[in-house]
Amino acid sequence: MTQIELTRTDIINKAIQKLGGGTSSGISLVDTITGAMFIDPSTATTATMKTFATFYPIILKELLSDVRIAWSFATQWADLGDELEDGDDGFITEIADWTYQFNLPSLFRPDLVIGSDSKTYRCSASHTSATATNKPVTGTDYDDFWALFSSSATDGAAWANTTAYIAGAVFPYIRLLKQTDEDDRTAEFDCQEVTNADQSGKILLTNDYSNSDGDSAYIEYIAYVDAPILYPPLFVDAFATLLASMFAAEMKDLNASFDLKEYYEKVILPAALAENQKKIYKAATPTWFERRVSG
Repeated sequence: MTQIELTRTDIINKAIQKLGGGTSSGISLVDTITGAMFIDPSTATTATMKTFATFYPIILKELLSDVRIAWSFATQWADLGDELEDGDDGFITEIADWTYQFNLPSLFRPDLVIGSDSKTYRCSASHTSATATNKPVTGTDYDDFWALFSSSATDGAAWANTTAYIAGAVFPYIRLLKQTDEDDRTAEFDCQEVTNADQSGKILLTNDYSNSDGDSAYIEYIAYVDAPILYPPLFVDAFATLLASMFAAEMKDLNASFDLKEYYEKVILPAALAENQKKIYKAATPTWFERRVSG
């Protein structure tokens, strides 16, 4: 089955349509918003493009950060590696209620490469590259190792021969769902996510290893998935609705903004909760941490 190549511009135009756009009485649909415009919205050629390019990543992060729902397509698993020890950057000295500390990732990135068709592909199975067999998209078996990531040629690096490409945790970390086990992902351990000692990142506090080699914590987390081709229809509707609500507020149409947000809360969110039946992680806050936060 052919994969529909949904783009950021498509989602923005869906938001505009929710505002009555694309008609003689509404704002016009936008042409392609380039990757450069999302990086620097001031380069956008219209005010509408600039507004959407500015708020697109903000709304995406807010939607994925909503603790009421764990979108299954954005759920990732990761091995955190060796525990932190006294003297390591970020190590918290006062940790009476917890035994181990692990760095939570500030950034997971996939192996993303540009295919011979000028589209970007993500590594779906770890392998060593070989021109004849797994180069996207001319290798005879490339689709066993690569999945389409975007229709843009600016999201990945140049593909290289005889290179080890790794599949796995693929998107930037947003929030913790739970500490789990690599062999039984229904497992859940008592743990806590906190800011590290030098305020440079997040760490996981736990009393348990959860990796089979006995030296690491294994986590389930929500990732920042900026890849529209991976979005299910309900997430697309949710994203477009919140983008439209944001744009209406920017245009001082508060009634439209409220109505769209209410539609998200009363219609989309319940449907999304039913579709993504995941247990939302809630960890007990240790008393020493409460004291530290309260001063």
